Amino acid sequence: MTTTRPGSALTPINVEVRLLKARAYQILRQAIISLDLRPGEPLTERSLSARLGVSKSPIRDALIQLEQERFVRSTPFKGFEVSPLTADYLRTNFQFREALELYAVEHFILHYEEGPATALKRNHEEVRDCLAEGDPERAYRVNRFHQILQDTIDNPIFLADRRVIEGHLRRIHNIAIMISGRMAKTYDEHQAILNAIDRRDPEVARREMRAHIQSNLEDTRASDQFKKLAVVVPARPTRTPNSHKARAAAP
Repeated sequence: MTTTRPGSALTPINVEVRLLKARAYQILRQAIISLDLRPGEPLTERSLSARLGVSKSPIRDALIQLEQERFVRSTPFKGFEVSPLTADYLRTNFQFREALELYAVEHFILHYEEGPATALKRNHEEVRDCLAEGDPERAYRVNRFHQILQDTIDNPIFLADRRVIEGHLRRIHNIAIMISGRMAKTYDEHQAILNAIDRRDPEVARREMRAHIQSNLEDTRASDQFKKLAVVVPARPTRTPNSHKARAAAP
């Protein structure tokens, strides 16, 4: 008999054998992104096999793939665990996001088309309506501002890298959405970017986009939600030039 955690995204898999690895990978990846599997949570093949109702082989294959994408990590003699959230994890993902978003908004303006521009404005208005109704969580769910910007880029290398980084950024976003007032702040920052797009001003659009990314990073890093989930990595002790001599002279 298999058991599942109440409300868990990890429900038994019922697909053909050849699809088991792919389905196990998809379910585990989504559970990590949604924070259903918490940062640092141990991932044993036996437990996951029971929860998903499959053998351990597709579970292990899925965990190896997820480790390659940095969603899980393995430690000798301890096995797999969900990749922890750290200040460094936050910083490096936002660095990549900033580079991606600055390129996307500039590309959007330089290759401006009425169709995507109209879609961007309509989505922005939908977010506005959700906020006006006092539903920031729905505003977050319907928000496709950055996706619409990026969808105009026709570059296979960009799209391949985007798929992996998007998962990590959505994991961080699922923390940010819990921050009171963050979605309303995001709406205002998106409006400033949209104003620059309307004026076809890539320089201002990049400046406003950078400010938006930095604002999001700072709010997430300072939030209680992040602090509750984050792992503090202790600083390495510094060694002075004479520290080895001091230890040698100690009784």
